[in-house]
Amino acid sequence: MKYSAIIERDADKRKKLIGKIIGKKSARHDGGQALILVPEKHILDACAGMGTIFHAGLKISEKKDIWKKVASGEIQTIIGTQKALFLPYKNLATIVVDEEQHESYKLWDQYPRLHTVRGAQQLAAIHKAEIIYASSYPSIALRHAIQTGACTMLHNRPIALLPKVIQFSFEDRKWKRAVPDEASHAIRTWARKGLRVLVLHNKKDSVSVRDAITRRLGKQAAKNIYIGTTALLSDPLVADADRVVWLFPEFTMRTYDFRASERARILAARLQNITPKSSLLIATRHMDVSKATFESSEEVWTSVVLEERSRLHLSPFADLVRLTVIDKDDKKSRARAITVREILDEALNKNPACKVYGPFQEYKAKTKKKMHEYHLLLAGPLNTLVDIYKDVPVDSADVDPHRIV
Repeated sequence: MKYSAIIERDADKRKKLIGKIIGKKSARHDGGQALILVPEKHILDACAGMGTIFHAGLKISEKKDIWKKVASGEIQTIIGTQKALFLPYKNLATIVVDEEQHESYKLWDQYPRLHTVRGAQQLAAIHKAEIIYASSYPSIALRHAIQTGACTMLHNRPIALLPKVIQFSFEDRKWKRAVPDEASHAIRTWARKGLRVLVLHNKKDSVSVRDAITRRLGKQAAKNIYIGTTALLSDPLVADADRVVWLFPEFTMRTYDFRASERARILAARLQNITPKSSLLIATRHMDVSKATFESSEEVWTSVVLEERSRLHLSPFADLVRLTVIDKDDKKSRARAITVREILDEALNKNPACKVYGPFQEYKAKTKKKMHEYHLLLAGPLNTLVDIYKDVPVDSADVDPHRIV
């Protein structure tokens, strides 16, 4: 199976590059079909001119019509979300995974918890199609594939991070300010000049933050400030922001997951791309963590993350599967998990390339009906892992889990 990558920060230019490549490949494959996957439904509107759009929100009659035309080969290019993976392609030649770094590709709140990128890989294997990963800011997995030669680079112009990190001063801490005075002053100054300011604050309760930012600010100027969570990023108004501020990225970076740094950096790139020529203002209470994550060069940061993951036997150096046991009684659930660990340890004696971690419980887990969950993490080649856990008495198995702990 062939892999290639298009790294382009400008969404319109990336679409043009994808269109040209699909056109050339279709010509070589006697009119072969193309599938372009996007991570979120709201992105589809901007792709309307590239082909037929397919997603779960269409009417049943529309879905049936598209299904028949894809099966007959009448439709050549499909642009869609995860549901587009399951259409009956007649002659699929190319699959494009746009914004491959986006974590929305992984279903985490419903079953089956399919990862769209892995689904695309399996679909490509079935049809002997080529996969193109397109991105504005590549994931660690794609960077590693490019470095090792597993993926061919076709175009390389990623988002350039321009972070300006501000910490709480002594005075800020003394007066218990909700936002560093330097940051709130900058936001008010921009708003008074008529500039639209996006303030990302990944907490639902932003009253104290809003009060601190809009203090002594007129009503008209205050309307230029948009404060909200990442849900704001799907709002078309955000694309017109003149300045972007991220408050307290440590809420993202200090989650108990080995991918926290990568997720924070990808989110920073997404924010930076709204105003690519202006600095991304980052206000933090943890200067050391923020500087290491955002102010390191791409080369240094990538090298550090890959070295750490290689040492711990984590993705992209191994596939990951999270096994879960569930019981109403905590002691019974833990006992079952320990039994599963013993079974896995015995199986892994014959497979030294695989590792198992746990059992453990998810940090601040929210479970229904007071159920107690214990998890074990398997790491290694996926085909080998499936053979190991397929007969093990667990309640669920999650490939490429959204969260580890």
